[in-house]
Amino acid sequence: MELEINKFGGASLSDADNFRNVAKIISNNLSSKSIIVASALGKTTNALEKVVTAHFENNFDIAQSLASEIKLKHYEIIDQLFSIDKAPEVKNEINDVFVELEWFIEDEPEENYNYNYDQIVCVGELCSTKILYNLLLDHKLNVCYLDVRDVFVSSNDYRNAQLHWEESSIRIQKTISQLIEKYDFIVTQGYIAATTENFTTTLGREGSDYTAAIFASCTNAKKITVWKDVLGVYNCDPNIYGDAKIISKINYDEVLTMCYYGAKIIHPKTIIPIKSKQIPLNVRSFNDLKNQGTIISKEIPKDSISNIKVIEKQNFFVRVANKQGGLITESQLSFLFATLNEFDLVVRMFRSSALELICCIHDPLYQMNHCQEKLNAIFNISECKEVNLLTLRNYNIAEISTLIQNEDVLFESSVDNNLQYVLAKDSIN
Repeated sequence: MELEINKFGGASLSDADNFRNVAKIISNNLSSKSIIVASALGKTTNALEKVVTAHFENNFDIAQSLASEIKLKHYEIIDQLFSIDKAPEVKNEINDVFVELEWFIEDEPEENYNYNYDQIVCVGELCSTKILYNLLLDHKLNVCYLDVRDVFVSSNDYRNAQLHWEESSIRIQKTISQLIEKYDFIVTQGYIAATTENFTTTLGREGSDYTAAIFASCTNAKKITVWKDVLGVYNCDPNIYGDAKIISKINYDEVLTMCYYGAKIIHPKTIIPIKSKQIPLNVRSFNDLKNQGTIISKEIPKDSISNIKVIEKQNFFVRVANKQGGLITESQLSFLFATLNEFDLVVRMFRSSALELICCIHDPLYQMNHCQEKLNAIFNISECKEVNLLTLRNYNIAEISTLIQNEDVLFESSVDNNLQYVLAKDSIN
């Protein structure tokens, strides 16, 4: 049996019209045996993060008020999607989720902020999938609802949980094989999982894409389609560069490299499970079904992809030296990388000499200040400033001077086919 995985992000589920569009795509354009992975409604995770903050600061009334606003947003969409008879039934399902949320925020927060975060933000995915499931039922589709926490078992590294692959794979294969015999479509959540103690976890940035890849790998799916609000994978950010072009075909390794250096289309960890099984991934637009988007596969395009430009913000340029003034030892290097990992920081560029280390470090969770405090124990940090990182691949030497002529370049590095420029924070808007 050939199974397909389709993932719909928050932008595709941002309002009632977009929900209807997704239902239409599923009804008219998908294989009849598909797992539908859905994110929270657009902007809902951001709204829930404010609930997390209020709860963690013991502002109970504010947390409850913010949660009520989010619930009402879901109710408004339900009223627009369903009949007078059906809407109360769907609202009851959503209300059950929010009752559990209200119970949680009534209690004192745990000391671990990330634990509190995961127990709260999961509400977004749970509610969006309940709405989508009921909408597909209204479209007379043979569909079932699956709580992904029943099959995804993870570590307790909250906000960046690691999947327990062996146990999860067993659960996924057993559950999906049973459900897909009875149903054409399975609706489930992206981004979330659960520990063996049944505490909710999240899988980190782009966790919904990763969820789709996990399902694909464990079920040997035919392909994945990730439906986004862009036409496909571009060779550079179209919001910054006027010459941005869609790449019709690209191989796994090229995408891994682009994403590692900051391209926002697909997270690198999404690619790894499907690369090993050689499962193709299609990135395409939910607003333009005539455009087939980008196919990511093992195939290496005949024509090389030129002029790839990736710009990433939220980076720090750091110079590190031994506090004793001597050589930097292997044990000190080990301490450096262990500390960066502790604070979920990612090294985008690294250069070393006998007396100094130069790094460009991505700070997705705003932890650089805390990390620096710990590094100060054994290192002198002579420079630590916010920067942008520009990475060029398959670059045309003649065009480089034009690209950086108006930029404040702090550092330049070239390795293999990558040319990188560390730029002052305000260089690129």
